[in-house]
Amino acid sequence: MKGTVHYILNYQPGDGTRYDFCIYEDPYGGYLVTWPTVCTYRAYVDREGNVEMKFLHGQKNEYTEKAMRDCIIDMAFDGVIL
Repeated sequence: MKGTVHYILNYQPGDGTRYDFCIYEDPYGGYLVTWPTVCTYRAYVDREGNVEMKFLHGQKNEYTEKAMRDCIIDMAFDGVIL
C-alpha cells in the first residue's frame, strides 16, 4: 500500500473554508499531507486515531494544520487509513 494516493477534493471542515488536499503514504512513516502550492505536513497516526502533525514546508498556518488533522482523523475513523 506504500505510495497510495488518497485525494481529498473539496474538504470542508465546517467553518466556511475549503481545501484540496493530497494525502500520500510516506515510505519513511506516516502520511504526507499536501495542499498543493501552499504547504506540506507529515502526519503520524497511532492505533487509537491520535494524530501528530509535523510542518515540512510552505506557509505555516494553525487553521490549515487543524483542517489537515481533522481530515486525517475523518479518514482514520472511516477506515481509509491506519
